[in-house]
Amino acid sequence: MAIDYIKTKLSAEYIGLLENHRLLEFKREVNERTGELLHKRVAKYQGLTFIIRSNKIWLSGSLHYFFNEGKHNYNDFTYTDLLYTLNKIERLFNIELSNCKLENIEVGVNINLPFKTSLILNNTLFHGIEKFKNEKVKKGKGDFRIATHDRYNVKIYDKGLQFSLPYKLLRFEIHFSKMADLKKYEITTLNDLKVRTNLGYLKKELLSKFDEVFLFDWTIDEGLIKPLPKDFYKWKLPSYWIDEINKSNRLKRKRVYSEIVENYSNEMKVFLRGLIEQKTYELIDLKGDQFTIENRILKSDHFTV
Repeated sequence: MAIDYIKTKLSAEYIGLLENHRLLEFKREVNERTGELLHKRVAKYQGLTFIIRSNKIWLSGSLHYFFNEGKHNYNDFTYTDLLYTLNKIERLFNIELSNCKLENIEVGVNINLPFKTSLILNNTLFHGIEKFKNEKVKKGKGDFRIATHDRYNVKIYDKGLQFSLPYKLLRFEIHFSKMADLKKYEITTLNDLKVRTNLGYLKKELLSKFDEVFLFDWTIDEGLIKPLPKDFYKWKLPSYWIDEINKSNRLKRKRVYSEIVENYSNEMKVFLRGLIEQKTYELIDLKGDQFTIENRILKSDHFTV
C-alpha cells in the first residue's frame, strides 16, 4: 500500500523560507479571461507543488513522483521509500513534518495482472450507491474509472496503458478529499506517515473500500445455472442496480449474485483482492527492512538546501 498524492497546510512561518529557497521559483498566477494577476503564487519541484495565498502556504503533490524525481509513479513505493522521501523533503526544504497538517491523502497499489486490465475496468460497476464513471488521466494515455463520494473517491485504472508499459498493471486507489474518515487513527500530519502502524490502518481502509466495489464477474458460466435468473443480463448494467431497483431489492439480488459467483465462477473479485492484499503486505512489511531504512535515512543527511 503506497502513499501517493498528499496536500498539507504548512505553518505560516515557512513562507519566507520557501520564497527564498534556491530550488523554488514562485510565479504569480493570472486569470486567463481577464489577464488579472491573482493573489496566488505557485512553485513546482519534481512532482511537488508549493502554493502561497493570503499569507498561507500549502504543499501538495505526489510523494511517489517526487521519489522518482518527478518522472513517474508506476514502480513499487515501499515503506522504506516513503521514509526516505519524507526525510528528503524535511531536509531539503527545512520543513518540520509535524507542522504539515494533512488535508488530502491518496493511498493505493499497483498490481500486475495475468490478464487484460480492461476485463476489470469494463466490469467495475459501482461503489456503494455511486456509479463508476470515466475520466481522462492527467498524464499519459487512457482514462480511469472513478466513484465519487462526499469525503473520498475510489479510482481504478490501467497504469500500464498510462505509461505505455510492456506489462499489465492495474492501479486501485482511494483519494481522501477530507480527513474525517482517518481521524480515528490520529493521522493528521505528514510526520504521522512515518509510523508503520498508521500505514497498516490505511491498508485496512483500502481493503475495506475495495470490498464495497461491485465487480461483475465475467467468468460466470451461465450454461451451468438452472434456472438462470430472469434479470441476469441486467446485472451487467450499473443503471439496473442503482436506478431500477430499491435498496431492499438490491440487497436481495446481491445475495443471489454472490451465490452464483461462489458456485459458477472463478471468483475474480476474491482473486483481485488477494493480489491487492499481498501487494500491500509487501510494500509495508518488507523483511530485513531495518538496515536499509537506517542507511537511507543516514544518506539523506547529505541533502543540502
